[in-house]
Amino acid sequence: MEFELRHLEAFRAVAETRSMTAAARLLGVSQPAVSSLIARFEQQIGLPLFRRTGGGLEPTAEALQLVDEVAPVLADFDHVRQAIHDIRDGRSGRLMIAAQPLVGLALLPAVLADFARAHPRVSFKVLTNTSELVRHLLSGHAYDLGIADVRLDAQAAMLASVAAPCVCVLPADHRLASYAMLTPTLLDGEPFVTSFREREIHHRIGRAFADAGAQWNVVAEVDFFAVACGMVANRFGVTVVDPFTAAQAAHAPQGGQAAVAVRAFAPALDYRFALYHPLHRPPSTVARAFVRTFLAAVRAVDGVTVSGREPGP
Repeated sequence: MEFELRHLEAFRAVAETRSMTAAARLLGVSQPAVSSLIARFEQQIGLPLFRRTGGGLEPTAEALQLVDEVAPVLADFDHVRQAIHDIRDGRSGRLMIAAQPLVGLALLPAVLADFARAHPRVSFKVLTNTSELVRHLLSGHAYDLGIADVRLDAQAAMLASVAAPCVCVLPADHRLASYAMLTPTLLDGEPFVTSFREREIHHRIGRAFADAGAQWNVVAEVDFFAVACGMVANRFGVTVVDPFTAAQAAHAPQGGQAAVAVRAFAPALDYRFALYHPLHRPPSTVARAFVRTFLAAVRAVDGVTVSGREPGP
């Protein structure tokens, strides 16, 4: 016994409409095509399915039993067909993202929430870890997208790079909060919280102070910029961080008021990171849609520049 899905679809349509002509309109085919499918289906299964009456076609008792069996099969197929359309159009799927801590803590939560509202049938797995591990995971195709520091290597393919101007964060009532822009000269000797000295940004800030002949009074080194901002909010020094973490800190009020002030910093220091995908595996439709959403959120921040190729739909 051999029959195809189109035989089941024709059978369901005729059983629902009780008319070959109406079933043909429903399926978008000709009436003779439906008649041929039903005749072939009856021949293959050895059962009469419809008999003609004055009011049209009447399903036989066997056909009514078969309708109950066919319905879940076609429902499953309709679900698969819809899933194919959704995946192709980026409306559903599973997105696995590995990100370095700054982006994972300061940027991803809001971007993911916005993306999820527009794509309710997309699920996520998000890992926050070091840039080195992010690239390693991409090299093994374990994740769809990675966000890590800018580095050209053979582990992953870069989609776009982001350069964000660092800003100064200080207690809201600090004597220097009245300045629109802060410099190493103004911050001379101020207790300073900064990143670990293994980080490139640590040395770039240090050079800015040295070039200005100002004292860089480092009182604490921390792993995450969010920790630095938390310490500043508790009146433990000042810091220079990326604008995303700074904005998050400024919107975390204590006692109804912002605990920190955010000011421009000169000389210009950019914090850089990039979006990657696994080598030899182009981003999926849903991954490309997420990258577009992510880059739009990044571009909304003053002074941020994005380089690289914007993924198409």
